[in-house]
Amino acid sequence: MTLLVRWDSKTRRHAHRPPRGRRNRRFGFAAILLALLALGVGLFEYVSSPPLEKAEQPQQSQSAEQSQPEPPSVTKTDQVDEAWTSAIEQDASPSLATPDETSSFNHQIAFTFDDGPDPTTTPAILDILRDYGIKATFFVIGARAEEHPELIERIVREGHTLGNHTYYHRDLTKLAPEQALEELQDTQAAIDQALGTHSQITLFRPPCGAPYNTETDRLPAFQGFIQEQQMYPVMWNIDSLDWSLKDQPDRIVDNVAQVTPENGGVILLHDTQPQTVEALPRIIDYYKGRNFQFTGVRDLLAEKYRVDSDSIEDNSDTLQSGTAPQPGPTGDDISNNLSSLAECLA
Repeated sequence: MTLLVRWDSKTRRHAHRPPRGRRNRRFGFAAILLALLALGVGLFEYVSSPPLEKAEQPQQSQSAEQSQPEPPSVTKTDQVDEAWTSAIEQDASPSLATPDETSSFNHQIAFTFDDGPDPTTTPAILDILRDYGIKATFFVIGARAEEHPELIERIVREGHTLGNHTYYHRDLTKLAPEQALEELQDTQAAIDQALGTHSQITLFRPPCGAPYNTETDRLPAFQGFIQEQQMYPVMWNIDSLDWSLKDQPDRIVDNVAQVTPENGGVILLHDTQPQTVEALPRIIDYYKGRNFQFTGVRDLLAEKYRVDSDSIEDNSDTLQSGTAPQPGPTGDDISNNLSSLAECLA
């Protein structure tokens, strides 16, 4: 009996362990199963992966697309040239507000200021325009632009437009062609120097209004010269006479009210006159009270010739080396060279 118990205990203790031969067979079966599983995974990866050459084709195609040259973009200079060409096709001498102007200004007013910048009065006028939210065109003298580059920069920064009024305010009809060209180029260079970029100025106001107001027999030669420069002469049809009404801002306002046409137009003011600073808010209020719309010279030209106003001037090129003006005269020398101002305003 005792032996049976011992045997049974031993039998129970080892009954769960399979014989050595069966364990080896199971190990063999497991190894075969693992090998088949590994083989199946390898076959799946091989079948699901594309051949190397096909996988590389999209990358090669993408590289080929990236290497395609982009179509040439239209530059601002091209737009300016196209606008000028369009204007010439409609008008042999593109201009604005000249004495023979026949187009309507559609009850709009464009403010223009001549002869600056002035370190005292120009900032005051810019403050007023900013407060009223009005943009104007400043026809600057190159010698003064060179003296006060910070004002040129402020005019542009605040959204106004620059125009060329010659370097020394000289009547171009009395100059040789090379002298007239120098007046325009030196002013352009002074503006470029002030802005740090090349901004081609296409708006031009002739000093003394010549030859539109005087010496009209020289008008054809003058128009030919300006056309060669692809510039738009801008005159005025509302003369405030602010320069002649010293310390009389009320009379300036009255004069503007009397001479402004129903259709509006381009008003001539001077940002070098203290009385203009005093009169300007009342002039603006007068126009606002009569529902005039405020616009810019570029917009009026664009409407006249049916072009984009942004194509009237080129404002995008970077200043090139060699375009900066040479140091010019300063102080008394500039005052002497600007003596023609007194001649025009006499």
